[in-house]
Amino acid sequence: MEFTNTLTEIDLRSLAPSIFADHAFEGVSSKYKMISSAHVIETMGQEGWHPVMAGEQRVLDANRRGFQKHLIRLRQESYFGSEREVAPEIVLTNTHDATGAFILRAGLFRFVCGNGLIVTTTRYAEVRIRHFGFDDDQVKIACEHFARSVPAIAEQVDQMRELGLTETQRIRFGRKAIACRWDTDAPITPDIVLRPRRAADCGNDLWQTFNVAQENLLRGCVVDGQPKIRRIQSIDSTIALNTQLWHLASRTLARSR
Repeated sequence: MEFTNTLTEIDLRSLAPSIFADHAFEGVSSKYKMISSAHVIETMGQEGWHPVMAGEQRVLDANRRGFQKHLIRLRQESYFGSEREVAPEIVLTNTHDATGAFILRAGLFRFVCGNGLIVTTTRYAEVRIRHFGFDDDQVKIACEHFARSVPAIAEQVDQMRELGLTETQRIRFGRKAIACRWDTDAPITPDIVLRPRRAADCGNDLWQTFNVAQENLLRGCVVDGQPKIRRIQSIDSTIALNTQLWHLASRTLARSR
């Protein structure tokens, strides 16, 4: 669930109760130090980053409920109600049951369609913080790192907007985008994955092509009134596909130079 303004604690508790676990899952290593997501959100708020989206992974083991993997997207206040097309974000994932790392990633939110993108390159790579020896300064340093990366990310987006693709190049991109989700026997073809949902997405530049493919592959799509592919629900699968698609767009941009 995504908002144009910051989420309150009540919102967060409703969307992802696991954020507020006050102790680690029973049975984790004695060396494991819980990183409280609620505390990190508070620390990031002091650095100017506020939660705008939250969700948690479904779990089959009832004992793990309240400790499972969760995801929070945070945005700077200056981008609330912004008329810009995209807003930079920090994407936080964490668990309180020792099944996953605490990770901060660069992200982008595209207002026109509500797409949440993941940005990953060697220049602004993800930041992993170990559950051993954690302190607040690590989060503050990470926030500063991502804030400094915003101009470079914006420049890359502008370059994608400026790169026009031929129809052959777009079909090739669509085929490779599909391969990011299915190795074989994909249920859709490039013309479907590149089908825009709104007039604002009609165009042949790399940025529009990338966003249309990302939205259709992540959210699923309907053809002739019938569901063609399902929406991805898993946090890990969403991040993995988002990451692969960004790499694909980045490689396409790099080859054009």
